[in-house]
Amino acid sequence: MSARRILLPALAIALGIYYWWTAPRTLVIPAATWRIGLGTDVQQGQNYDDLPGEAPIRVSFRCEEPCYVYVFSHSSEDGTLLMFPSPSITSDCDNPLPAGHTVLPGRREGEEVAWRTRPGIVGLTTYITIAAKAPVPELDELGPKLRRWTNTVFPDHSMGVMLPSSGADFAGKPRQELPLALLREAAALANVQVSPNGPMQLAQSGDEIYLSAWKVRERKADKDK
Repeated sequence: MSARRILLPALAIALGIYYWWTAPRTLVIPAATWRIGLGTDVQQGQNYDDLPGEAPIRVSFRCEEPCYVYVFSHSSEDGTLLMFPSPSITSDCDNPLPAGHTVLPGRREGEEVAWRTRPGIVGLTTYITIAAKAPVPELDELGPKLRRWTNTVFPDHSMGVMLPSSGADFAGKPRQELPLALLREAAALANVQVSPNGPMQLAQSGDEIYLSAWKVRERKADKDK
């Protein structure tokens, strides 16, 4: 047998191994599950939940490797809000999230931090979760232009919404549509998916970006009914 007939298959195998090791790894499909409540008094969110104002909500996120996660909300009355990562929320969570299980927006001094439903919103609110193996530049650029959640304004560290540094000249104002096509694609999932929880959906772009959405109706707190 000639050396050429031995060398060529060996070279092909070596090249295959090389490309396997150096090729970009595909992000294992992450999963997101919305939670209503705190501590052990928790229930999973379902599409078109009817939630009282100021209800605590969190999102349980799981992935087998570190990834970047972005969370937004949108309604006609409230516009688009940045929920995570918000530079005005102090907690033990930040991007990239580590592999394993994380509940956003995290904990502060051992206590659970939670966003709150917005009382008095007429119509529906859509909560959007986006996960990616690498930072998503268009989301990183949009974040500072949106109103955002904070727990650093009030002395008791309660959560609220604040304007960005640009003041009144912000993006995602009420009565405006979601400011990015990626966000609109994610929000549309709430119209067709059976549940907002579980494995996320791959974005249509084919990039390693995963989407999920949860659509709810927010109302006044029970004490105001």
